[in-house]
Amino acid sequence: MAGSVSALIKGFTFQKLIFWIEASKIFDTKRNIKSVAFETADNKSFDDVKIEYEPEIVGDSNTPYVTKDYYQVKFHTTISTQFTIDDLMNPKFIGATRYSLLQKLKSAVTAGDRKSRYNFLTSWDIAPNDLLHKIVDENGAVKLDKLFDGKEKSAIGKKRKQIMNHLELSDEEELREIIKLLRIKRAKDYHLTYEEFNVYLKAAKLRTIDSSHHENPYSPLYDRMVEFKKTVFTKDSLQAILLQNNLFEDMPSPDSKWYESVFQLLSKLELMIENDMSVYPTSIYPGSNGKPKHFYVQTTDYIDIYNKIEQKMAFPFPHYLYKESETLKSICTKLCAYMLTGPSVSKAIGDLYIEFHQLLNYIKAELTGKKQIM
Repeated sequence: MAGSVSALIKGFTFQKLIFWIEASKIFDTKRNIKSVAFETADNKSFDDVKIEYEPEIVGDSNTPYVTKDYYQVKFHTTISTQFTIDDLMNPKFIGATRYSLLQKLKSAVTAGDRKSRYNFLTSWDIAPNDLLHKIVDENGAVKLDKLFDGKEKSAIGKKRKQIMNHLELSDEEELREIIKLLRIKRAKDYHLTYEEFNVYLKAAKLRTIDSSHHENPYSPLYDRMVEFKKTVFTKDSLQAILLQNNLFEDMPSPDSKWYESVFQLLSKLELMIENDMSVYPTSIYPGSNGKPKHFYVQTTDYIDIYNKIEQKMAFPFPHYLYKESETLKSICTKLCAYMLTGPSVSKAIGDLYIEFHQLLNYIKAELTGKKQIM
């Protein structure tokens, strides 16, 4: 434990590390991960990291089927301290002033669904002689048969009563429904050294961290995502960001069918815009307030076609064309807006049309060059 925590990767907070470990798993299709997120808005009690599954995954006896995993991460700078079941009822244990971990759990379960797990991840260990140690299994779940032993005067029974009073519950079944969704996990259950963290990155085919130079691109990337309020990611959106930052180690080469399908979509987009340009701005009709009638049918399709191109290119898409693809999307969006405005923006449309063709030709040339090398 001491070795792992002391070797915590430079530049990472505990929360960043857990996010990237969990986020790397989104590329494993067997895990059924729909999205990963941090600082989630839907659950303020356990909001550090969130994993959503679709379809739901198989859980354990406490939660047979799971739709979401929420994480509350607490990294203590000291590593020798242990915690007890009483600490779960003490707000100071999690650095709070008002609500304890169990009170936050109650709030989270009340606001959420009964197929979510609420994971408390801490760098401290459970005190081996404490009751908590006896009722938490190796996966962090509470042993319900141990906590609800049917006895009122036993040590467990008295502690159960104390917890119910703390949570202002009158029915043990209410406590059971809340506590069965809790998971208590320790830092040593995760791998915190450079070498061990790289195992997760390699599995996702991401660039590993160079421990000799302490190069860690994932920490500043996390900070930029916070700055731009990008905190929820699907597989495709996370891929796009990682591609933009050149963080994939070895991208697989697309086959010839992939190139042909992309070329067909690019050509279709080009033809649509050329057709619209050929009649602009002659298709003005009475009562249109100067807006071309023809484009009400056509221009909304630009983005639809681009989205299909983007879906094709999303993975494996060469990172060297990521910026160009983003610019192409921006041009399509502007063309949609300008063509519906009327003749007053004809010069702007003409300039965009020229830029569109130059960019399109560049992308085609780059893709053609790569295709010929195959």
